[in-house]
Amino acid sequence: MTTNNSTVDLTESALQYARQGWPVFRLQPGKKEPLRGGRGFKDATASVAGVMDWWMDNPSYNIGFAITPDIVVMDVDPRNGGLDSLTKLEAEYGYLEPTLCAASGRGDGGLHYYFQRPDTDLVGGLNGVGYPGIDLKKEGGYVLLPPSVHPETGEPYRWVNDWETVNPMPAWLIELAARPARAATPSVCTSPGRSVVARLDMADPSRWNGDGLVAKLATAQSGERNNMLNWALWNLRDDLVAGKASEESFEHCLVNIIDTAGKLGLDEREIQNTIRSVFRPERK
Repeated sequence: MTTNNSTVDLTESALQYARQGWPVFRLQPGKKEPLRGGRGFKDATASVAGVMDWWMDNPSYNIGFAITPDIVVMDVDPRNGGLDSLTKLEAEYGYLEPTLCAASGRGDGGLHYYFQRPDTDLVGGLNGVGYPGIDLKKEGGYVLLPPSVHPETGEPYRWVNDWETVNPMPAWLIELAARPARAATPSVCTSPGRSVVARLDMADPSRWNGDGLVAKLATAQSGERNNMLNWALWNLRDDLVAGKASEESFEHCLVNIIDTAGKLGLDEREIQNTIRSVFRPERK
C-alpha cells in the first residue's frame, strides 16, 4: 500500500487505495467523522468510479478505511499511555517485525500498525493485560488513511514505511490479544442472546453507575467508538457467562453502555446492531 507523502492529494490517494482493493469512504473535510446523512464505513467501496465521483464532489474529504476482515490495525495512542506501553512491549518481547505503519497527523507519536488478522478472536485492546493506550481496530471499525488531515493540527497523516506490506501479527502479540474462551454453559443465564435482544425495547430499566466498562467506553475518541462499544459488550457478556455479574447488575450495566454509546454520537440502529451481533442466540 503506497501513496505519495510529498503532497496532500486526497483525491489521487483515495483512488489509489481503491485501485489496490481497499474500501474507502468520505469523512468530513479536516475531520474524523463521516458525512452526515450517510452510513459511515458501511458506505465504503473499492470502486474507482465511485471514489472518483465522491472526491470530484469535494477534493478536501478526508479518507476513511473500512477495516476489512483480513486486517487488524494496532492503534498506539500516546494520550492514553500508548507509547510507554509500546516501549514496554518491545522491551519484553522484542521489536515489532516491520509492517505497514502510519503516523498520526496529531504529531504526538501516535501510530497505526497494519497486520494480517489471525484466525483468532481478538480483544479490543491491551489495557486489560497491562498495556494501556494500545487498541486493536478490526472489521466493523475504521481508521483515517494518509494523507487525511488531523482536525486539531491541520497536518496530514503519513506513511512511515509505505514500502512495507501488511505482514502477520507477531505470535506473542496474538497471544496477548487473544480473547479468552467463553464457558460452554453459562452459569447465570442459559440463553443471553434471546434475553438481551428482547431487552432492547424495555421502557426504562433502573440505572447503575460506576461500572468500569462504562467508564472506559466513555473515553472513546472519534474513530474508535464502534470498536470500544464492541469491546465493552463482549466483556460484559463474558462476565455474565462466567458468573461474575448478576442478572440485575448486568441489566443496569447494559443500559448504561447504551446510554454512553448514544452520548458518544453512535446512532440507535448502530448500537442495537452491535448488541445483536454480540448477544445473538447460538445457532443450532
